[in-house]
Amino acid sequence: MATPAAVSLIEVETLKKQTGRLVRSQHRAPGDPRSPKADAIVIAPATFNTINKLANGIADNYVLDVVSEAIGLGVPTVILPFVNSAYASRAPFRESIKKLRTEEVFVLIGLGAFTPHEAGSGSSVFDKFPWQLALDEAEKTL
Repeated sequence: MATPAAVSLIEVETLKKQTGRLVRSQHRAPGDPRSPKADAIVIAPATFNTINKLANGIADNYVLDVVSEAIGLGVPTVILPFVNSAYASRAPFRESIKKLRTEEVFVLIGLGAFTPHEAGSGSSVFDKFPWQLALDEAEKTL
């Protein structure tokens, strides 16, 4: 799945070929096949906006809707943020992390996980994003 904003940033066809699955960013039409049930979910890179909306029950796009339900169903969910230190220092963000963790969502931020970067430096550090960390955590849940 991809949020509407992410669709313009990823290579949808390449991802479809790699996974053998459709990349959905909106709800399916009636009669279209359902997506398979997930054993675990990884949200990465997770933005400030996505994390805060998910923690507060705002499901205003397909991804947030599906993930909100999955958390309620007990599907293991791993979030690997990509936020700068200004966003990470905000009280609403810190509260969102706490809320998600109380629902047994694995939020990989802090020591030994994702470390927020300086504001304005995201494009220079994205190539060091720890994708494998999220995949390793998801495998532990299976």
